[in-house]
Amino acid sequence: MGYSAGDVKFDPTDPHRVVTRTWFGKQPQGWRWDSGGGVERLPEFEIPPSLSPGYLTSLNISQDGRLVAAGDYRGNVYLWDARTGKLSGDRALMSSSPAEYGGVAVDPSGNMLAATSPDGILLKKLDTGERPKLLPLPNANTVAFDQHGEYIVGGARDRGALRVWTRDGQPVHDHELVAHDGSTVGQPSFSSDGRLVAVGTGEGLIEVWDVHSGRRVMLVQEHSDMVNDVLFLPGGRSRLVSASNDWTIAVFGCEACADPDAVIRDADRWVGGSN
Repeated sequence: MGYSAGDVKFDPTDPHRVVTRTWFGKQPQGWRWDSGGGVERLPEFEIPPSLSPGYLTSLNISQDGRLVAAGDYRGNVYLWDARTGKLSGDRALMSSSPAEYGGVAVDPSGNMLAATSPDGILLKKLDTGERPKLLPLPNANTVAFDQHGEYIVGGARDRGALRVWTRDGQPVHDHELVAHDGSTVGQPSFSSDGRLVAVGTGEGLIEVWDVHSGRRVMLVQEHSDMVNDVLFLPGGRSRLVSASNDWTIAVFGCEACADPDAVIRDADRWVGGSN
């Protein structure tokens, strides 16, 4: 496409359509390609009036392909109709503090928006006039929903910490999930059944946690530098793919992910037997 993209997101409902964000760009852009390799630039998305001067720093698309959400360098979040590029109002969320490297996510129903802020995750129901709820997580800058919309995970990159909540904002654990090496963490993601959450670290590690217990079930070194993204491959939770600043993409298995309960039981027996 000859296009310098800061974000690329596939439309979950159309494998031939993507939405992109350029570095220092003011609006998303949609693209479609055909089986013959032809690329079509779709109608432009509207530029938010309150964004000028300014630029977008994050981008996401809802799982039903209906909404595009993006955050700006001041922590504001905007919503567009993914098909027409029309803005849904001016700002869906307004932050009181800058959040240049923030994240944004839309739940599978398209009715809930989550965005990062310096104080935590802002959670807003889009079908009501309620004020956003703050889920505390200092220096939060990544966020994701599971595929069923039951859980939310937020990450604080510089502190190497994750926190998981239910969709109504209740913490699943009374503690943060902290990276083994104490380094930074990248974008977390859930397994397709919402049982596990994976994240990469600044030292090239991949960590997988059991959502219910808050216990780590896998720790593996797949890279030599910062791991920015980790995803569970479709069809289960035993294979993952990761992308790193070391210029590599890794595809690897996780035997423990197939039966995390057994891993936790074995760990408990080992600890109990060593006392």
